[in-house]
Amino acid sequence: MKVALALLTKDHPELTAGSAPPLRKAVDDGLIDLFWIDGSLDDLKRTYRVEPSPYQLYVGVTGGPDAAIVFALSRMLKNQNPHYTHVGIVEQDAALAPGWRDCLDLFESGREDGLEVGAVSARCYVDRILAQRDGYALMHNLGSGMVVFTRLAAELILHNYRTHFTSENRRIFAALSGIDIGTYWAFGAHDHPITTDWGFDRILASHGYASLALVPNRVEMLDQDIAAQGLAYADAPVSVRRDDGAFETFVDWTYCIREGDLLVPSPAIYRSDTGPSLYFPHQLGRLRAVFNGGWSFKWNQGFGPFSYVASKNAELDLTVQGPIGVHVGHGQFEISDLKSGHATAPVVETHPLAVMVPGSLPMRGIRIRSLQDDSVLLAVETTLPQLDVAPRLFTWNDLPEPG
Repeated sequence: MKVALALLTKDHPELTAGSAPPLRKAVDDGLIDLFWIDGSLDDLKRTYRVEPSPYQLYVGVTGGPDAAIVFALSRMLKNQNPHYTHVGIVEQDAALAPGWRDCLDLFESGREDGLEVGAVSARCYVDRILAQRDGYALMHNLGSGMVVFTRLAAELILHNYRTHFTSENRRIFAALSGIDIGTYWAFGAHDHPITTDWGFDRILASHGYASLALVPNRVEMLDQDIAAQGLAYADAPVSVRRDDGAFETFVDWTYCIREGDLLVPSPAIYRSDTGPSLYFPHQLGRLRAVFNGGWSFKWNQGFGPFSYVASKNAELDLTVQGPIGVHVGHGQFEISDLKSGHATAPVVETHPLAVMVPGSLPMRGIRIRSLQDDSVLLAVETTLPQLDVAPRLFTWNDLPEPG
């Protein structure tokens, strides 16, 4: 096992003082290699100036936390000397407690219990447990505060990187375990967008891989009042979540997925229960997107998580089938159907707007042209299932410059 962890920091050196030392100790002990990804713009707030430097340092990584995660995973996977078998994320406010390294043993513990483990964590919240086991928990959410992926799992996360929805998580874990997490997790039965890291474990489960966490918990969040958020650390086994039958069901179904005997809808594109699909801007390569002119991205936590910002006269060409909707956050785009000649150019000032473009079965080109600077593209919605281009691995290099 060759492990690389990325510490994500931005400003707040008082938090880094709690998260960095355990990682430095793990480097000194030869357990991990450390990538330090810093987004601080004020040099006085940086805390990485230590000589000699036992890590690979990247500064000025801006664009928000999701950009930092994509950058970190992309860099660690790209590294060839050494070639890492496992890569992970530790956020700035995650203080690793003694015993945190035991989470790396969960890859083997899960295998002994019939699972193929894609991700592990030393952090465990009670309401994110799917099924309690001896010494660990099968999880429906690990989050990105502290997580270690196999190389394949990290690639799956990048392949399917996007904002997720609560209903998607409930459906996949109910199908694979028989447990409806909506009866006890923090979001209840509400259907709404959730942050990107809330979908990591759904992505892995959809491909037949499990997410496990240590019990007792071995991570303290330094700047969060978790009780105020309705959260609690699993400092002891959570007996109410002990369900050996659900666990064995999960083992069986995920095995069938890995063997190709069970086909699960791709988690890459969001498809609502009523049919339409959402393609976020960084996913539009699946619709044969060609971007021209000035485009940048900005973090949009609840929807995307990346929206694209266009300068005046920047263009985007797509090839689609059937009616579509272009979700505009701000500004003005001229949206033209290159087959029929239909064109529309509404001005969006205060609230996002889905601009609908009619269409029939023949494939045709759509051109989206910005008529003013700082026009914001949020997503493209399709009514019909599309002939998607098979994507290559999404990495940091596929994003435009941060705005």
